[in-house]
Amino acid sequence: MKLIVILWTSLAYITSFFVVYFFINPTQKYLFNGQYLEFSFFFFPYGIKYLAAWLYSWRSILAIAPGALIGHLMIFGSAGFATVNILVFAIGITVCPVIFYTLERCGYKKHQVSDLNFSWRSVMIIGLLASICNSILTNTIYGLSWIYYVGFIIGDISGLFFLLLSFIFVLKLLKKKISF
Repeated sequence: MKLIVILWTSLAYITSFFVVYFFINPTQKYLFNGQYLEFSFFFFPYGIKYLAAWLYSWRSILAIAPGALIGHLMIFGSAGFATVNILVFAIGITVCPVIFYTLERCGYKKHQVSDLNFSWRSVMIIGLLASICNSILTNTIYGLSWIYYVGFIIGDISGLFFLLLSFIFVLKLLKKKISF
């Protein structure tokens, strides 16, 4: 994998992480009268992880890891190196590639992004499946209540949906620019 792919992917992850933790979460806290929620209604880093897995398959783990580690340490500080937190970190960066790998082994053929004929519905459905797996594993390890399972999935899917729309928009712009 090229270093530039790792840099851009990790930069996208870190940027999305900052947007969530320094803009979206404080806005949520304000809207919910000072209540801090352990999840974000728009968790863009999941969208970055998922789209990276879609584009780069197993190599996405390497591309996401530096940015995800920075985000992980921002949340937990030195406690991020506790065994349970390292396990959750590993789950977070591997679930999406594992889901794609499993589906491909079962016969699913993902379309290349370059042909612009991919099914956004299948991208979202697989994203939901990966989010459910990620939520179950993460929240079970932390021993959180069911509301966190639902909250994680809502944040993941809304973040993925927003990023996918942005991705499609950019691809359509590039297609128009290339065809002129």
